[in-house]
Amino acid sequence: MNYGAIFFVLVASFVQAQQTQTVSGVIRTVNGDPIPGAHVLFQSDSSYIRISDPEGRFLFDQVPVGRQLLIVQHTGYLDHQEEILIIAARPIRLDIELAERSELLQNIEVIAGQRTSDPDRYGISIEKTLRVPANFFDPLRMTATLPGVAVTNDQANGIAFRGYSPNALLWRLNGLDIVNPNHLANAGTLSDRPVANGGGVSILSSQVLDRTDFQFGTFSPSTGNVLSGAVDMYFRKGNALRKEHTIQAGLIGMDVATEGPLSPGEKSSYLVNYRYSTVGLLTSAGVDFGGERINFNDLSFNVGIDRSKNTTLSVFGFAGFSANNFDAKPPQEWETEKDRYSIRYKGKTFGIGLKEDRKINPSTTLRLGMAVSSQSQKRTALGVAVPIPNLRDQNFQSDRLVLSVNAELETSLTENIKTETGILATSNATDLVVANKNTAGLPVNSIDGEVKGWLLQPYSGWEISMGALQVAPSVRYTHFSYNAKGSFDPRLSLRYPLAKGIFSVGLGQVSQIQQTSWYLADPGNKQLPMTRSQQIQAAFVRTYTTGLTWRLQAFHHRLLDVPMAAWDGLPMTMIPYSTLNLQEELPEMPLVAEGTGRNEGLEAMIEKRFVNQFYFSASGSVFQATFGTANSSQQWFGRFNGRYTAALTAGREWGFRKNAFGVHVRTLSFGGQRERVIDEQTSALAGYTVYDPMSRYSVVLPDYHRMDLRISWRKNKPGKTRTFSIDIQNLTNRQNSAGFYFDTFFQAVTERKQLGIIPVITWRLDF
Repeated sequence: MNYGAIFFVLVASFVQAQQTQTVSGVIRTVNGDPIPGAHVLFQSDSSYIRISDPEGRFLFDQVPVGRQLLIVQHTGYLDHQEEILIIAARPIRLDIELAERSELLQNIEVIAGQRTSDPDRYGISIEKTLRVPANFFDPLRMTATLPGVAVTNDQANGIAFRGYSPNALLWRLNGLDIVNPNHLANAGTLSDRPVANGGGVSILSSQVLDRTDFQFGTFSPSTGNVLSGAVDMYFRKGNALRKEHTIQAGLIGMDVATEGPLSPGEKSSYLVNYRYSTVGLLTSAGVDFGGERINFNDLSFNVGIDRSKNTTLSVFGFAGFSANNFDAKPPQEWETEKDRYSIRYKGKTFGIGLKEDRKINPSTTLRLGMAVSSQSQKRTALGVAVPIPNLRDQNFQSDRLVLSVNAELETSLTENIKTETGILATSNATDLVVANKNTAGLPVNSIDGEVKGWLLQPYSGWEISMGALQVAPSVRYTHFSYNAKGSFDPRLSLRYPLAKGIFSVGLGQVSQIQQTSWYLADPGNKQLPMTRSQQIQAAFVRTYTTGLTWRLQAFHHRLLDVPMAAWDGLPMTMIPYSTLNLQEELPEMPLVAEGTGRNEGLEAMIEKRFVNQFYFSASGSVFQATFGTANSSQQWFGRFNGRYTAALTAGREWGFRKNAFGVHVRTLSFGGQRERVIDEQTSALAGYTVYDPMSRYSVVLPDYHRMDLRISWRKNKPGKTRTFSIDIQNLTNRQNSAGFYFDTFFQAVTERKQLGIIPVITWRLDF
């Protein structure tokens, strides 16, 4: 027997079975200059090292498929660590920025392009959205795992952060303000009316995104018109060397993505993704969406153009269409109020923009950007004529257009002083028509008008290193031409190394214009000033070379100029009505900006990166959100005062040469939100839900609990990778409460439940 031949065949078979892939990239400074001589290695094998060439490029030609932790080191710069998933289908290409090392940050790592020591933001990598259960490839649903974040409903990704309403958020794309980037903005709301912030699913799929930043606390100088948090999504650049494709099909939708070079030999590239909803398959499988027919589809793209060595240009855009329909049932089948209505909802959202980074000299970079986005929403509900009072005819029409233009100059004056100066000009134009009629044909809670104006926001910020202390003061002014109201917002953050971590303190002010319906509800509301939030927070963040990071934060926010009820003859201290508690609801009365609020609490998070095939993240917060009036020290608990949040996510993968099997679990718990007492007698006479204006959000909903599960199987073959996964949202089928309303059919206060168990099977092919 020829044992040598047998041994050769076995070795050759193993080598063939052990799939490998190339990993390449370019290393640059924050200003875009290439960094030669950087050491690049993998934690699993530190002897496998590459040195970046004069253009900052590096290449590994045979890296085993699976999860790896890439480490980049260079004298004078912060270490960079990045989790990457290597599959056989396509090479990995990375664009890595190294931040200059200072005495303050000498022991702090950089992970996935962001300093883990940054106390004012959480970075959500797209790799995480592909493995955390029940995210459905929507990066916005990942925010539920962050401390202080509570989702307002299972059907939507409304983000109630630190006790604020989702209306306190800001949406951005590539650093530019845009409209609400979500499908089905009416999903999950108690009244079924569309919201200004949130929706069923993000229009921007993980297929085209590089990362999502959730910014809060001491906001960067370039961020304004926000109270709670800013969600900024960034497109990734397509492959400029070869064409690559992805096909993904499941019970929620089908995605087709393609990317590649614009022409041979160029550094420019394109990236396109189209998605079509297949939610109807879930309905056929028995998932109850309240009898509604749900549909959506979207298209998004990004074109990256390297115009020269010092100039890069990107052109990006998105378009989304969604619909939600319900047909009235025959009278003999009526079981709830909704059954006698024929409801039609349509949403259209568009956006296109460009961004250019131009390096003027080694120490100065000019950034220019422009984005135009629009959103049109229409909802009608026509009820069958019955003698019982009700809102028989409901019409909602909203058309919003946002033009955002930004110019910013970033300069390094010295080694220890950097400046960031610019202006963001945003044109906001919204037409809103709300026309409701009761059984007698009389109008109820109707609005018809337009809010149109420029929001001008010049800003300037500095970063000053004073030995171990880093000081970052900034100033920002906001002016809204619609009513000539303005706000001056100074900010300051201090950071200092302590116990191998970073201790930071931030304080300052942010401001936000009011919602369109609030301006239009009464002629006097036009002169409402911006609501201001004076914020202070302290944080400590520590990272370890083992892949562990933990952080503690304390915050205190004081809100001023909050619109409140203005009833003649009654002191405002007796009318606990504040816009801090509104989401999709229309104002019930004229408003005056004499309200206040306080949001304060503690947050903690510990996270282990996906190293050695295992990861986990645990976060929690305790907080209190109250509202009151400027002329009284009395405060009442607010609607979004959930008291606490808790989230735990963990996962494990087992690799088998070409294949990988994974199990991932997530649990979410939030304190129940609050509601006002429903006035049953008045509701029966009016034909819709009427709240007792003096009840002061005394009804506390049951606490929210949910467990999600994901099981995945990944198979690698030369040139292609297949992934099969099963996501189960609400594994235990817990019936969480969505709130209470007055049902005109039952003539009683009725509880509405959130979604039950939702199984989603997905198949994915990368090639």
